[in-house]
Amino acid sequence: HLKRFSITPAGQNVTNRHSVLFPRELLDFDALSNHTETTSMVYDLVSVIQHIPSGSCSGGHYITLARKDVHRPWNRFDDSAVHAAEDRDFCQKGAYVLIYK
Repeated sequence: HLKRFSITPAGQNVTNRHSVLFPRELLDFDALSNHTETTSMVYDLVSVIQHIPSGSCSGGHYITLARKDVHRPWNRFDDSAVHAAEDRDFCQKGAYVLIYK
């Protein structure tokens, strides 16, 4: 998960809203490791949990963008509502948990 919440030295809760760039397809760990096995370490994003702040760290809302597999379309899950996800739904400032398969 991405660390999005912290406490200042003065004891104030703050939300980290910096953009985090993340690939939706082909996250390749092969190039980053000394992995010598024949098993590939390439992953595709299948879910993103996002925090939408309400103005303070003590509140907000969570949505999930998910797809069953890499050949299926993305869906946006927001409480009981499910809709087809659009590119604008992938908020890189709100990404909290990234799940790769």
